[in-house]
Amino acid sequence: MDGTSDRRWLFARLGLCLVGVIQSPFLMDSMPDDFSKSSWPFFVEMWAMVSVGILIVVGFQKINPKMDTPWEAPSWTRCPFVLKQPLQFFHFGAWYLMSAEIGSLIFGLSKTPTNWFWELPLSSGAGMWTGVWILNRFQRNTTQS
Repeated sequence: MDGTSDRRWLFARLGLCLVGVIQSPFLMDSMPDDFSKSSWPFFVEMWAMVSVGILIVVGFQKINPKMDTPWEAPSWTRCPFVLKQPLQFFHFGAWYLMSAEIGSLIFGLSKTPTNWFWELPLSSGAGMWTGVWILNRFQRNTTQS
């Protein structure tokens, strides 16, 4: 698993995202909290916290002297489980969470009362994707300089 591009990883990632959609009703039912009302402030707070968390945790890996491998830009055709390529892993994680959001949105809005659980995986996935996007842009700018 050297991180090279391979179409099999595209199908593996798409399959795992499909699992996220399918598992979402079970995930919703396992959450004991009250999601009967929309909470956009929570959405924005969660998005910001996850974005900053990714920037800090993964950003520290960039300055780690043992991390001598340049990071590759996130790609759907690369293995997301290569330890020296954290952007690949978190890129996949972001899309997995946003896939779980799609299922949660479909199943949550069809329930009575409406279940707004979908805001949690969407805000987490969007925050993760934002952090990865910023790190990828920062890396491209520093390698071009």
